[in-house]
Amino acid sequence: MRTSRFVLRCFLSACWTLVNAIYRVIQRVAWLFDGTANELRARERPEQYENSAQVMRILFRFKFDEILNQANVNNDFILLHERFDSPEYVLQDHITLYQVTKKEAIFIEARPGSELWRSREHNPFMMVSQFMFGRKVVRIPISSFWRLADSLGDPKGQLVFLANTARCGSTLLAQMFEVTNKIVAISEPSALDVLSSKMTSKDKLTNDLKRLIIATVRVLCKPTSNRELAYVLKLTAQSMQGLPLVTEVFPKARYLFMYRDSLKVAQSLCRFSEELPAAKILFLLDKWRKSRVNYYLESIGMPPDTFKFTISSHLSFGTIVWGWTVKLFEQFRDAGFGIAAVRYEDIVERPVEAMTAIMRYLDLPENLALMAKSALEFDSQRDTPLASSVLRRHRTVEYSGREKAECDQICDTLDVPHLGQPYLAPGTITTKQNN
Repeated sequence: MRTSRFVLRCFLSACWTLVNAIYRVIQRVAWLFDGTANELRARERPEQYENSAQVMRILFRFKFDEILNQANVNNDFILLHERFDSPEYVLQDHITLYQVTKKEAIFIEARPGSELWRSREHNPFMMVSQFMFGRKVVRIPISSFWRLADSLGDPKGQLVFLANTARCGSTLLAQMFEVTNKIVAISEPSALDVLSSKMTSKDKLTNDLKRLIIATVRVLCKPTSNRELAYVLKLTAQSMQGLPLVTEVFPKARYLFMYRDSLKVAQSLCRFSEELPAAKILFLLDKWRKSRVNYYLESIGMPPDTFKFTISSHLSFGTIVWGWTVKLFEQFRDAGFGIAAVRYEDIVERPVEAMTAIMRYLDLPENLALMAKSALEFDSQRDTPLASSVLRRHRTVEYSGREKAECDQICDTLDVPHLGQPYLAPGTITTKQNN
């Protein structure tokens, strides 16, 4: 991202925040006079369930970073109240879960007939599709959300969670599932950010967390008109730390971990951080303080003061992300957690054989593997800031000199192979010998 565009983005963000705040104050005052405020309070009573969904029209939208900034309906949109409706209204195919807070669940309504999880028709990432193509917002009280989720029950098809190292081809794999038209593959749903923001691998599963996970997954995986066989939820890399808790509430689900050559991941994350404004400002203002790095290390059971140095290189950032996720995966396996590994290089070199092995592991029809191959014909992140044609504009950071020394020190601290060294994750199901 050019400096001029970055500065303009920061200026627009400041203006948006001010205008949005003023509008919301005026809106709350108006609701006091027209009775909407009273209806909002009343909808939380159990007897008001059938009329507890608030439908609002999206007037304007803006996000500083459409990919990295978390979903926040109050920050992302300027809305106009339209009516109240039944919570069952959100069960339509063109309405999807966007955000869950302590008080309410928020859905995005798109054009009737559209399915925002279909990345080939919209955006590779669910949250971005919702932000770009949403027409209305539907808000229901958390009590109505629990009741709605209870009525749905657990997903009717096979449930799959796809963890990953980031920048490893997991978006491609999600699209390979999608093109079969028998699998609903949702890429990085923002409602599952709870796995990274409110949990760590050490947390205990409280009743509130248990209910939140169950309800969120049930509503994300609501039945559609496609008569799907399975639901694949592709997580962000940082959400991986919450997986052990998910297994307690969905013990019959299947779990995959996707990885790639470590140097390729680290270098891709460097280019990624140059293109996205939120990543750019992180490095400009923070340079990855020791406290931030040690947060990741603590989540995999390492002492919080493991790192005695700050991170100064973009390549080091990529090294930490790859090493942290790989270490978490190995710890999960050592603890007896049933998760299989999928290697990007195997999928690209032998797509049908690799997908056959994956379908077999997921107990899905193996003939879907041939259909899945067609996803390789397109850039999985086309028409986004992360498209190959865009990221190629940024130089590839060389693994040498000071950058290499810092990255090697990180790998030694995490006890993982140095960048570029051969690595075969335990439990990899896509290798030729396993096929």
